[in-house]
Amino acid sequence: GRIVNIGSVFGSIPFAHFVSYSSAKAGLKGFSQALRRELAGSGVEVTHVAPRAVRTPLNSERVMALAEITKMHLDAPEYVADRIALAIEKGERDVVIGFPESVFVRLNALMPTMIDKALAANDRKAAAIFN
Repeated sequence: GRIVNIGSVFGSIPFAHFVSYSSAKAGLKGFSQALRRELAGSGVEVTHVAPRAVRTPLNSERVMALAEITKMHLDAPEYVADRIALAIEKGERDVVIGFPESVFVRLNALMPTMIDKALAANDRKAAAIFN
């Protein structure tokens, strides 16, 4: 069997003004890793998928405004669903969907201060929308 948890890039690269969302998604990532270790050898595998932003009706006007001013790419839901299906088919453990987000996730794990600086301009733009 396989358990698939759908997280978010924001769980690995927490973004200003998304504190609750980022924290919950970071927790899901940790849960997935711990569960994978706990279930090792049981025949049940765990996959954690972290998409970047997805273009759905659930996005608020403010999220869409943020995407526009920061030039954030929003993936089509069908693309994300296909990537999740591929992760299941290939037995992947951890999947980050999107470039350059997949690189930033790795850099943030190694050098968070560098990513803080890289995101600072977008954080200021977000403040205009969310404050």
